[in-house]
Amino acid sequence: MNIFLRIFAGNGSTFRLTSEPWKFIIDVTRRGNVIDDIIAITVMAKAMEDPRRNGKVVTRACVTHTYPNLSQPGAPALQWIDVTSGGESYRHCCEKEYRSLEKALVEEKSGELAKSKESRKKWKDLAVERQRSPLREGKEAFWKLKEDFDKEKRSFEIERRNPSTTPRTPRSRNNATETRLRNLSKFNEELEKERTSNKQSIQVLQDINNGLRDRIKHLEDQKAQADTESRMQMKEMGDELTNLQRNIEGLELERTKHIETHQAEVQELTVTNACIHNSRRSVDHYVYNLDVRVKRMEVQAKQDSDLITKLEAENHIQKDQVTRAEEAQRRTQKKFQNMVSRHMDQIAVLKHQIRDKDESLRRSQSDLMNARTTVVNLQRGNETHHQIFPTQSHPVISQSDLETQQKLRREADERVTDLKSKLNATELEVRAKTTEIAALGRQCADRTAALNYQEKKCFDYASKLATMRSELDTAKSRAEGAEKRCAEEVAGLKEDAEASKDRVHELEMECAGKSAAASDMEKRCRDKEAYAAGLEEQLELIRGTMEGALHQVSKHGRKRRRTEVTDLED
Repeated sequence: MNIFLRIFAGNGSTFRLTSEPWKFIIDVTRRGNVIDDIIAITVMAKAMEDPRRNGKVVTRACVTHTYPNLSQPGAPALQWIDVTSGGESYRHCCEKEYRSLEKALVEEKSGELAKSKESRKKWKDLAVERQRSPLREGKEAFWKLKEDFDKEKRSFEIERRNPSTTPRTPRSRNNATETRLRNLSKFNEELEKERTSNKQSIQVLQDINNGLRDRIKHLEDQKAQADTESRMQMKEMGDELTNLQRNIEGLELERTKHIETHQAEVQELTVTNACIHNSRRSVDHYVYNLDVRVKRMEVQAKQDSDLITKLEAENHIQKDQVTRAEEAQRRTQKKFQNMVSRHMDQIAVLKHQIRDKDESLRRSQSDLMNARTTVVNLQRGNETHHQIFPTQSHPVISQSDLETQQKLRREADERVTDLKSKLNATELEVRAKTTEIAALGRQCADRTAALNYQEKKCFDYASKLATMRSELDTAKSRAEGAEKRCAEEVAGLKEDAEASKDRVHELEMECAGKSAAASDMEKRCRDKEAYAAGLEEQLELIRGTMEGALHQVSKHGRKRRRTEVTDLED
């Protein structure tokens, strides 16, 4: 996935990978080159026999149902959804299908109608409760008075049937009768007041009833007028709907023709796009090969530059070594020359001393031989001759002096031999240093030649790299131009298709608006009918309540008159 996403750069939120039979799309949210999240992964098959070009989208599952089918393979948090070319999807996880605008409008209007019915029912219940509360209070007061009256009546009946419980004296009896009469007069006054209030309530209810009848008549007239207007509007809307349907049919035919034309153009563009895609694939392959070659050359150039740097460092080190060797050679030669001159001086001094010693030794030997000869001659000659020719006095050299001189001569010879050997060793060392310096010079020359060859090779690589980059830019520009032309053609076709869709959508919206207005008119008519029915029910309820109250009042009046007659007779 990372390799696929690295192909694209910039701020795009959609990655597309198209081939001959398939299309692979990834929708993401990103900030520059940073990808925050993957929204959806789409895999579409370009089957030519399917005009709708259906596909599937992998996206997050429904958040309402947190328990997906675990028997199905795959991630539980993801779900496959079928999507058509128009963006519609079917068979959701909730088993709900959204196919048209009319169904959405019907669901919306039905929801609003249910809310309005619930609100009307609430206000109706509140109005009925307000109307019933005074009637309930009046009934409670009436039944309380009736209960008191029944108690008084029962007590009076008991006293009348059992005269033994009452006092025997006429005065006490009159007092009891007067007390009862006062109570009855009070009760009668209360009943008169209640009857008067009931009459007033009945009058008010009758006035309300008359007003409600007038209101009902007015509402019926308004309903008839609204029905007439609604029928006229429905007729007009039916005519408009017929015209719209005809227009829609014409637009559908035109849209079908446009779709066929667009399909032919799309097929042509598909073939063109396939050719462009194949050429782009070849260009991409060529670009990939160029990139590989460029990367290899860059790696080779880097290696060559590292080698050049290494050779330069080694050359610098060898130059330093050659410089130090030359300096050491100069110092050695100077030292050797000084040593040779010093040794030559010593050798000259020694040779001079040796010559002096040899000369003195030869003289000593000749003197010794002369002395020996003289001694022999003296031993053999006569004394006369010895006296006539006396022996010359020569310096006599002892044996120890001769040995010392021989020893000094041997030391001088040994020293000369040692100096000659040192001189030969120094000459050999100088020759070795000279040979080493010559070898270092040849190695430095070889390294310089190799460095020049690597520089030439790097220059050749750089020129080849520049040529390949220019070819890569040319191929990319050609591919971008072809893709831009194809995108412009596809955008033009999409604009035409979108214009046709917008026109059809406007007609559908207009038709939906007319349908919504008709449904609104029907809803208002139903609301008026429901309100009139509610008023009729309320009127019937009030009428029944009034009739019950009048019946109770008349019954109570008959009982009261009967009781008063009985008391007067007693």
